[in-house]
Amino acid sequence: KELLNVCIIDKRNKKDIKIIQFKDSYKILLASLDKLAKDFGIVQGKGIFPFDFAKPSNFNYIGKTPDYIYYSFRGKPLITKEQYISLIKDNWCFEEELKIYNIQDCIVLYNILQKFDDLFRNKFNFNMKNNPTISSLSFSLYRYNYIPENLIYTDKVGKREVKKSLIDNLNEKYESFVRSSFYGGHVDSYIPYFNNENIDRGKVLNQYDVVSLYPYIMYSCKLPYKITQYVQGNILLTNKELFDNSIGFYKVRVQAPSGIVNPLLPYRGNNDIVLYPQGNWTGTYYSEEIKNSIKYGYQFEILEGYLFDVDYLFKDYIGDLFAIKQNSKKGTPMYLISKILQNSLYGKVGIHFSLPTYHVINSSEADENNKEYNDRIDLNNGYSLVNDAVNGETFTLGNVAIASAITAYARVFMSQF
Repeated sequence: KELLNVCIIDKRNKKDIKIIQFKDSYKILLASLDKLAKDFGIVQGKGIFPFDFAKPSNFNYIGKTPDYIYYSFRGKPLITKEQYISLIKDNWCFEEELKIYNIQDCIVLYNILQKFDDLFRNKFNFNMKNNPTISSLSFSLYRYNYIPENLIYTDKVGKREVKKSLIDNLNEKYESFVRSSFYGGHVDSYIPYFNNENIDRGKVLNQYDVVSLYPYIMYSCKLPYKITQYVQGNILLTNKELFDNSIGFYKVRVQAPSGIVNPLLPYRGNNDIVLYPQGNWTGTYYSEEIKNSIKYGYQFEILEGYLFDVDYLFKDYIGDLFAIKQNSKKGTPMYLISKILQNSLYGKVGIHFSLPTYHVINSSEADENNKEYNDRIDLNNGYSLVNDAVNGETFTLGNVAIASAITAYARVFMSQF
């Protein structure tokens, strides 16, 4: 199991309640500590330790520095032989060296996070401390600074005025319908064939690399955010003008063109395996992907769907971050920050997951409860970590219509190649 956040609350003194939180820094900065220290200009770099020497039989070792071959991780060398020579001594102690290594790593990580936080505050006037992952940080930054003004309104909550957004948080009925249209990128593998003799006839083989595809789509496309209308029946036949001039999601019967070599539309089959099939099937798709597929010979019968209001939701967000990236030297902290924030937001608006909450109780109490816990972890100290919710709590953050449209537009863009 992955823990996003562990919160310890000490309530023994009600006048002085203490809270300690543990978070996984790798969820915020997705790189090795050594690389981050270099990127953030931390003078005191990551420590050195012989990982392959770390076996129970060596935990009490005191003596000469372990051989160079042990300064590896699973056989992969971590330092050069020249670096190793500077580490050699006769009174090397496993326990003390491990303590030094861990303390130094903690100091380096603290300095990295402190610098990251300072840069973030200075650039965006935003506090990152309540966000356990980079995607939640990007989402919070967007909601705090970048939701278009025309989509923000003020609502009264008691005596307070609270800013809210017109971006719909879809209810369960609409959410499940739209979510069935949410696929990732088109990642089928094909073996290219090119006859080199064609070069003499003026023909060449082109290879394309699309850079920052999702940020480009988020910047340049109007995206759906609010349901305006439910439609039923095949409006391709009964109201073609409505289909041509509106954006939404449709459940359709699909007929792929006969003999198509590189199919365009995804389909979720058994065990949630995504295929790009030939033949016919029923599925739910974004209107703009349907319109694009018609150009390539696909035929559709619309069964039902939902139409949406659209707007440029991320133009300012992506524009600002792209400008920061363009004006920052590659490998610098602001280059890194702008890059990961551009690529971390789209998935967050479509995330939907069950988030269980655990609490610590006395193990004897857990035994006496005669309750089947959803999960129980014995901490081997007289206490257990338990989750007694049947399914946990479900949180829908953002709007899956936005995320689905982004990936659909990306597939449409790639279909031209």
